Amino acid sequence: MLKKTVHTQPKLIIVLLGVLFLLAGLFLFAGQTAVAQEGDEPEPEPTAAPPVNSLHPVFPLLDEDGNQVQETGKPVSTMETCSGCHDAEFIA
Repeated sequence: MLKKTVHTQPKLIIVLLGVLFLLAGLFLFAGQTAVAQEGDEPEPEPTAAPPVNSLHPVFPLLDEDGNQVQETGKPVSTMETCSGCHDAEFIA
């Protein structure tokens, strides 16, 4: 009876070629991204900042004495803060 021999050398060559092509592809990809990053990009033109909320204007937060809370450190009073433009007593 004839013995069956397993030829592993062709399989090894195929695997090594696959790894070689994979590495070559990775190096080409890495080289392309590096080249793309080397170019000088123009500075973007400064634009005006959009309003924080287009439905409501910006307003200072006021404490119960009508002073800005950033300066006094006191809690915000919605009655003082909102009553400049709204009927805060009716809303409350």
